[in-house]
Amino acid sequence: MIAESKKAKPARDRNKPDVSGPQAARTCEELLRSMPYGFNPGAAGGLEAVYQFEVTGSESFTAHLQIAGGICTYHSGPAAKPDVIVKTPADVWLAVSKGEIDGQQAFMTGKYKVDGDISLLLRLKSIFSG
Repeated sequence: MIAESKKAKPARDRNKPDVSGPQAARTCEELLRSMPYGFNPGAAGGLEAVYQFEVTGSESFTAHLQIAGGICTYHSGPAAKPDVIVKTPADVWLAVSKGEIDGQQAFMTGKYKVDGDISLLLRLKSIFSG
């Protein structure tokens, strides 16, 4: 389990994801695992939220990011009470994260779905500015 804030980044080792930002991620799981490293607690303010990702397609997994106390942590598996659930094919979320496709347009055309508090989804880019 990764529990790092932007203030305290660990030394790079082969067992941890490349944290060079979304451009470096080769898979959607690697991208999500690296997100706590790009977390910006200043931009998040006092946000307390759980983002769950249900990934399908070339990868198939469920994971969630918990933001609490100015820290973001990655967890494998579903959350007990997610605030927002993103249901997405792996290639779509990876492309959105890399800026290869517009996230809002992808959502509006049904390439991925969101359940729960959509306003949390709109904050992703600003709080994960890596």
